[in-house]
Amino acid sequence: MNKNMLNNITLERFEQIENERAITFNDPAFIKWMKKLKVSRLATTPNAMEQTRRAMESYDYSNYKFPKVK
Repeated sequence: MNKNMLNNITLERFEQIENERAITFNDPAFIKWMKKLKVSRLATTPNAMEQTRRAMESYDYSNYKFPKVK
């Protein structure tokens, strides 16, 4: 979820969405459907994505020597 969406919902609604998501992902019919269509699932947590973004933004590239493009 993006930050703006999180600002527009209550904590209770967010928890409800997460619970519904967990129920769906653990439903045998849903799992069978995903296998049939060869759909993969990528489970991410908002915190992990935010931490990664912050780490990338704070990385100091000044000591890195970029290769020259021909």
